[in-house]
Amino acid sequence: MPKNQKAACAACKYQRRKCPLECPFAPIFPREREEDFQNVARVFGANNFIKLMKKAKPSDQHIAAEAMIMEANARVSDPVHGLASFAETLSQKLDVLLSELDLVNQQIQFHRQRNKFCQNSFDGF
Repeated sequence: MPKNQKAACAACKYQRRKCPLECPFAPIFPREREEDFQNVARVFGANNFIKLMKKAKPSDQHIAAEAMIMEANARVSDPVHGLASFAETLSQKLDVLLSELDLVNQQIQFHRQRNKFCQNSFDGF
């Protein structure tokens, strides 16, 4: 490969074109993220993805891109619900964990009160 030519990013490789030096996809989709690009192209369309990235603040573009990649990957595995299914699962797990935490806190409170009662009973003798 000549010095002035770089390896095609995942987007350019998928589209079978030369990757320009200022390729808008290259920072987001390096060569090893080909599957991510394919999912984004399928779900959002490559042009729509670029339009949305241009609307985002430069400081937020990486976060926006990763969010869209996550949504596209989720839509491939669950076309109806996408990330909503993942969020629902996490919400249910959080509810279970909060219930367990409440139970543990109740047990801690019970044992503290029991120890306090035992200590007071022992002090009385």
